[in-house]
Amino acid sequence: HGEKLSGNAVIDAQPMGRIYAPNITAGGVVANYGDEDWIRAIRHGVKPDGRSVLLMPSYEYYFLDDRDLGALIAYLKQVPAIEAPSSSIDLGPIGRILVLAGELRLAAEYIDHSHKPSEAPPAGPTAAYGAYLAITCVGCHGADFVGGPIASGDPSWPPAASLRPDEAGIGAWDEANFVHAVRQGLRPDGTSISPVMPRTFGHFTDEELSAIWLYLRTL
Repeated sequence: HGEKLSGNAVIDAQPMGRIYAPNITAGGVVANYGDEDWIRAIRHGVKPDGRSVLLMPSYEYYFLDDRDLGALIAYLKQVPAIEAPSSSIDLGPIGRILVLAGELRLAAEYIDHSHKPSEAPPAGPTAAYGAYLAITCVGCHGADFVGGPIASGDPSWPPAASLRPDEAGIGAWDEANFVHAVRQGLRPDGTSISPVMPRTFGHFTDEELSAIWLYLRTL
């Protein structure tokens, strides 16, 4: 949604098409959202009118416990309003083919809507807390963290890397390498990680990154 949450291009390249994340400040599409609307959109990938949101990674957010989801919504509701229109989605020929083939699915199709989030593990540098946080990685790296083509992305995007602790993944890395990679976007050899790797994960605290690292080592 962009640095100020006023909207941002997620994919803007033909023949894939143009897909924009909307303005989610009070000056945009969420101007009249109540708490239930926020919960439905974030946790279930469904708009107030019942339609599914395209590419909203609800499959990475539906697991959030009620306390964390409430904190997220409280933050979003106090973000300064920016009066900026949300761009429409315009799928190109490749984008339409992927939708018809089931390769580019609507957000709500990924969600187990009967799932009842349990209370999050206590925050701290533990594998259990790392497992809770690492779900935000599955959209690109897969539920088993082996990487590969990013199912909900542009076919031109490079495949996601494996995060498993073996030769095909990050088995030769130490924790410092992992933290540096997340924060700086660089591998231990100094080469750049994929340009579509979200840099927002660099805002995780040292404790949170340590927890994720400990969890990945258990795979």
